[in-house]
Amino acid sequence: MPMNKLTPKQRKFCLEYLKDFNGTRAARDAGYSKKTANRIASQNLTKVDIQAYLSKRINKAEAKAEIDIELILSHLYNMAFFDVKEMLDERGDLLPTSEWPPIAGKLISGMDIKKTIDSKGGETVIIKSIKMPSRERNTENLGRYLAMFTDKIKDVSDPKEMLHFYVPQFRGESEPIIPGNNGGNNGGNGRDTDED
Repeated sequence: MPMNKLTPKQRKFCLEYLKDFNGTRAARDAGYSKKTANRIASQNLTKVDIQAYLSKRINKAEAKAEIDIELILSHLYNMAFFDVKEMLDERGDLLPTSEWPPIAGKLISGMDIKKTIDSKGGETVIIKSIKMPSRERNTENLGRYLAMFTDKIKDVSDPKEMLHFYVPQFRGESEPIIPGNNGGNNGGNGRDTDED
């Protein structure tokens, strides 16, 4: 949904709401009256244009978060289980970098090189040694992510659960639940002088 369908205050409200899903705070920070912020938040969160905008932004953020998590886990896995022998020849010497597996360059944490210049000015670079990340540490990090090494009970529930609580359309309802306002019903008269 294009953001130009929203008023400036509604735009500000949406951007503030996405920070922590606190409608009352978002309304106050967007410039609505402190006295009516709770009611305005409840009303704003039932508006179709606002719900559509929030839904689009939340879905985009979720997709990015999933990609980021997948990339990080893939990298941790590669660091923990990469076999350095794939970079060595049969004598145990390093292969030329052009023969390394594609992932190898991303996994190296350091290298010791020696540059030589021949009589014609040609430069030769020799990799004397490479440093790989700690297999033990990366395996441990994967285990921590999977909650394998903890005595504490860890909540690994789906982050979408929070969205179902705060954003009405995820619950299939039109009335948002705003913490501290008894389910969105504050007994107001339905009129609001701050509403755009």
